[in-house]
Amino acid sequence: MSENLLRFIRAYGHEMMNHLAVISGYVQLNKPECIPAYIRQVSAQIKTINAAAKIANPEAAAAILGFYQHCLRYRVPFVLDIRTNFAACMVQEETLASALEEVFNLAGGLVVPLEGTSRTVKIVVDAADGAYLLQLEIPNTGSEHPLTGEWFRSAGDRMQLCGGRVDFRIAEDHAVLSVSLPRQEE
Repeated sequence: MSENLLRFIRAYGHEMMNHLAVISGYVQLNKPECIPAYIRQVSAQIKTINAAAKIANPEAAAAILGFYQHCLRYRVPFVLDIRTNFAACMVQEETLASALEEVFNLAGGLVVPLEGTSRTVKIVVDAADGAYLLQLEIPNTGSEHPLTGEWFRSAGDRMQLCGGRVDFRIAEDHAVLSVSLPRQEE
């Protein structure tokens, strides 16, 4: 099993215990009216995790779940739009795990300045033109983006080795990091 997935499971188990403690606290404080809204919030998190679990490639799913957990830690709203299951990815799992972990770890630095804001991070997983496209959209914060320069060249070289590529662009109100990976034609 993927190291990333095991880390996610450990952290999520801890998070679920925290959710139960919050609900128990509402009961002890005699604030049952707060419980339905909190349950809706936790249910939305579970729906996102279930959506990621539909990705057939465990390394891609683990990388996305780890990044989602990072967004939760900083209370940054997150949308996951999965349009394909990633089943025909031609990149070896070890290579994919390493490349996506590097991409998401560094992209995580763009999430921290969004802490506590209502600005939403979005990931789209799609397929087009013989490739899988994983697109990460992060709202601009006005600070310099760490995904340029040496890191970007390094990630690009790593993706080229497995037949993929990394693109990064800054739009008016958000940064877009795109990872393209080869897939078998179905």
